[in-house]
Amino acid sequence: MPDSDKYTINIRPEVWAEIENISEKHLNLVGPASAKKITDKLLDDIEKLAYHPYLGKECDELILIPNHYRRLISGMYLCIYRIIGNTIYIYHIVDGRTNYTRLLKNEMNHN
Repeated sequence: MPDSDKYTINIRPEVWAEIENISEKHLNLVGPASAKKITDKLLDDIEKLAYHPYLGKECDELILIPNHYRRLISGMYLCIYRIIGNTIYIYHIVDGRTNYTRLLKNEMNHN
């Protein structure tokens, strides 16, 4: 696929902090190899969106439907993103085992 078909990835600063927190959690619980593995997987999966922006499923949570958010599964984590023009905006990386919709709803109510 030519680079002209490649989408731009825009990762919000908050997402970098979330990735760092996930890495630290794995570092403390399992060790450095686990931290590197999970970080690499998250970033590799996000990079896939540059050529396959519709790889993630449309979100069906009521709070996310109106703004056409999508979610990409990366291991036990969900990457919440939107496609606007030729740019992929990464909004959050959350643990899919948690009540992440409450987190997102609280954030949207504060914006």
